Amino acid sequence: MQLVRVASSQKVEELRLRMKEQAYLGWLIYLLQPIAIREHRMTFQEWLRDLGLAEGEEKVEDLESMKKKALQIAEKIVEMDKKPRS
Repeated sequence: MQLVRVASSQKVEELRLRMKEQAYLGWLIYLLQPIAIREHRMTFQEWLRDLGLAEGEEKVEDLESMKKKALQIAEKIVEMDKKPRS
């Protein structure tokens, strides 16, 4: 039974590493995209956190800031939907 646990944890780590490698490629592509002047680029750690691949637990302050950021993004989306399209 212990061998199965070790093997499965090793498999999970390998999968997590592959996902991080793919996330890195996605982040590099993201960096190549043009952005608005007032926007800032995400760091790789922010990119991993948004994808759920960051290691370590989130602090309560981080969760609160993530909620605020999500609400701001939602408000922007609602505003964009209200604008008339040409």
